[in-house]
Amino acid sequence: WHLFDPQVLQWRLAFRDAGHVAEDLVELRLLLEPAAAGLAAQRATHSQRLEIRRAFEKMEATAGELDAYSLADLRFHGAILLACHNSFLTRLVPLIEVLISTTLELYAGRGWNSAHIKRAALPLHGKVVQAIESGDSVAAEAASKAIISRASKDMAVAPARLRRADRPAHKVA
Repeated sequence: WHLFDPQVLQWRLAFRDAGHVAEDLVELRLLLEPAAAGLAAQRATHSQRLEIRRAFEKMEATAGELDAYSLADLRFHGAILLACHNSFLTRLVPLIEVLISTTLELYAGRGWNSAHIKRAALPLHGKVVQAIESGDSVAAEAASKAIISRASKDMAVAPARLRRADRPAHKVA
C-alpha cells in the first residue's frame, strides 16, 4: 500500500487506531516542516517570500471557510517547501499536502472553529512568515514546530511519545 495515498490514510484513520495514525503524521510533520521553514528563511527569493506572504494573507481572509482556508494553508506550506531550493524537498510538496489535508480533516472532525483559527493558528503562521521574510532560520523552525504542536492539540492527539506500548523500543549502540 502507498501509505500516503489519501484514501489509504482515510481508511487507516477510520478502521485503525486513529490516535496512532495521527501521532505518526504529527511526528513526520515535525521531522520535515521545521527544517524546511529554516531552509526557506535562508534561501527564499524575494518572489518566494511574497508568495508565502500572499498565501498567509489568503489564510487570514478565509479563516471562516474550511475549504478555502484549507487550500490557502496548503499553498502556504507548499510555497515554503519550494523556497528551500532543494530538489528532494520540492518533491515532497504532494506529501506535505496529504499530511496537512489529513491534519485539517482531523481538526474539522473535532469541530471547525474559525475563532480559534484566528486566535491560535494564524498568529503562529504569521510568525513563520515574519521569520522567513527576515531570514531568521532559527525563528522559522521554532514557529513551524509551534504550528504542528498546536495542530496536534487541536486534533486532541497526545504529544508524540518517545516510546509506545505497541512498538518495540530501539536500543542505541
